[in-house]
Amino acid sequence: MRASSPFRLAACLIVIAASGCDNVQWGGAELAFVPPPPKAEEPGPGGDEPGEDRLPEGPLLHLVRAEGGGIATLVPVAEISGDTLRRLEANDWERYGNRLIAEHYRAGAELALFRAGARVGTFIVQSAQIPPASVCPRVPELSIT
Repeated sequence: MRASSPFRLAACLIVIAASGCDNVQWGGAELAFVPPPPKAEEPGPGGDEPGEDRLPEGPLLHLVRAEGGGIATLVPVAEISGDTLRRLEANDWERYGNRLIAEHYRAGAELALFRAGARVGTFIVQSAQIPPASVCPRVPELSIT
């Protein structure tokens, strides 16, 4: 009789556990992989001619190289658009560079300098020019103090 006692105890535990879990519902999750919608064509600003390259509308990210004597060279790298970077692209770099200089980099313009997310100073544009054809991409180079 003693040998059947552990088996009875195990059977009772199974019955109790099964009846105790009948009110538990195991939910689930539905997963679906949906491709992103196609990117809409962005209309250019009203002043652009058809076929003209789009100028940056948001803040620009620049590479700054110290030249010494308080002078530095600044080169635009990309447009900051939301949480992404949008590279600068053009079919006609000469025309694009001239438009970019006229819009953003006139002599005397002030540009804020940030480092590690904190503003650390201000630059003043001295001059801007388009590099020679051997440089790719031909984004304007600025001389700043």
